[in-house]
Amino acid sequence: MTIGITGATGFLGSHLLRELLGGGEPITAVVRPKARRSSRDRLMGALAAAGADTATLARATDLVTVVEGDVGKPHLGLDATTYRKLADSLDTVWHSAALVALTGPRDPFTAQNVVGTQGVLDLAAAGARRPRVHHVSTAYVAGGRRDGTVFEDELDDSAGFENYYEASKYEAEVLVRSWARRHHRPVSVYRPSLLLTDQPIPDGAPGHTFATLARIASPFLGDGPVAPSPLLTAADTYLAGTPEGSTSLPLPLPGRPNGTINCLPVEHAVRMMRAVASRPPVNLVDTYHLVSPHETANTDLLAAIAHHLPRMTLTFGPAPASPSPVQRLFYDVVSPFLSFFRHDRRYDRRHLGEATKGITDPAPPDATYLRAAVGSYLYHR
Repeated sequence: MTIGITGATGFLGSHLLRELLGGGEPITAVVRPKARRSSRDRLMGALAAAGADTATLARATDLVTVVEGDVGKPHLGLDATTYRKLADSLDTVWHSAALVALTGPRDPFTAQNVVGTQGVLDLAAAGARRPRVHHVSTAYVAGGRRDGTVFEDELDDSAGFENYYEASKYEAEVLVRSWARRHHRPVSVYRPSLLLTDQPIPDGAPGHTFATLARIASPFLGDGPVAPSPLLTAADTYLAGTPEGSTSLPLPLPGRPNGTINCLPVEHAVRMMRAVASRPPVNLVDTYHLVSPHETANTDLLAAIAHHLPRMTLTFGPAPASPSPVQRLFYDVVSPFLSFFRHDRRYDRRHLGEATKGITDPAPPDATYLRAAVGSYLYHR
C-alpha cells in the first residue's frame, strides 16, 4: 500500500504524517517548493515540530518520498511523466493541503482550496489503482450558523459564511460529493474543529491561527521573547496619559459571553483519523466531525488569551463609541478572530463515535491546557 498526502508541512498535516508513519507503509508527500529551504528539509522540520521522535524521523527518511508540486496549479504543477507515475502508484490519498487564514481576498482561497481539491480528486481518478480518498475539511463549513446542532451528514450554505476560508471549504466539499457520485468511489471527509496542542512549538514549526494572533498581539505580551515596537510605544504613551494611570488597555470585544467553542487536541484528531481510515467505508461519502465531546466556554478561551496579554483587559462587550487610536488598530486586526466567539452551536459526532470505538475521548480542556496551548503559539515565531 502506498499513501499519498498533501499538506504534510502544515499544522494538521505534519501531525497526520507522524501518525501515518506508524503503519510502516511507503508515503509520497506532495510539497510546494520554496526558495530558502528544500522541500524535504521543510517536511522533516515540520515532522519534528509535530513531536516525531528520533525513531519516527528515521522511519520517515526510509518511507517518505517527496515530490515537489503545487495543488493550486494544473496537474499539481507536475510534468506529465511525474504525474502519471504518481497517479499509478497510490492506494490511498490524504488531502490536507489548504490555505488556512481568516482574512484575504477570495481568489487565493479558491485557487488553493477549491481548484486544489479538484486537482487532487483528478489525480485520484487518473491512476490505475482507484485509491481511497480522505479529504480534510473543517467544522466551520457550518459557516454563519449560530445555534443548534450541526449534523455530520449536513452540508448547508443557507446561513452564509464568516470568511472566504469557510466558503472555499464548503465549495470543496461540494466537489468531493459530486466526484464520489460521478466516479462511484468512496470518500471520507474529516471536519476538525479548532485544533490545539499544549506542547512547546519550536521555531520554524507550521503556522496556526494563534500564530497569526501572536503577530498581532506581540506588542502587548507580558513575559516572553518580544522586542519593543512602535505599537508598544504607542500603547505605553496612551496608558500613561489615562487619568487613572492604568497599566492595561481596555479592549471589550463583541461576542457571546455565554457561547461556546469546540477545541480538540490535534494529537487526538490524527489518532481518530487513522482509526477511521482503518475501517472500510460505510457510504459513498462518510463525513466525520473531528470534535471534542466537551464544549469550551468562550469566556474560558478568552481568559486563556488574556492571561498572556497583561497589557490588555479583554472582556466581552460593545466597543467604545470613541476608541483610542491604539484600540482602533486592535479592533481592525482582531476582528477576523471574533467569528470564533459568535457561536453557541453543537456538532453531532455519532459517525465519529461509531468509527473510533476503543479510543478514549479527550478530557475537557481546562485552564492549564488552554493557557499552554495559546501560549505555545503566542510565543512561537
